[in-house]
Amino acid sequence: QTLTFDQVPGGERPERDGKWETQVLDPKGGYRVYGQIVDYDGRPLSNLTVKAVDQDFTGENPLGEQSVTDADGRYEIRYQAEDFIIDGKETGGADIILYIYDPQGELIKQAKPRRNSPREREINLMLKR
Repeated sequence: QTLTFDQVPGGERPERDGKWETQVLDPKGGYRVYGQIVDYDGRPLSNLTVKAVDQDFTGENPLGEQSVTDADGRYEIRYQAEDFIIDGKETGGADIILYIYDPQGELIKQAKPRRNSPREREINLMLKR
């Protein structure tokens, strides 16, 4: 659902089309981050552990359960609104950071944050083999 405002508290007015729009979070239903991890030659990287967190003013909050990439390098993590809406203070979607671990559990990549992610967010990564 999108809400539209002519002005916001404090009297600030938008420049473009004269309206402010914001997405309203629906706490019901699930969220998902998914994608594929490949090497620089485009070959899928399997058996990597993918952990997703939401980054905000309280620190990092885990999103769902970690996932392991399949033979095609694909992963999927499902999570709920309560994983990233802390004390009702979230104004957008989750600010997702992915941590990628090799089969021995060593961190090999921390992906850049994806701010205000929609309900479904695809994040594909390329890593050195």
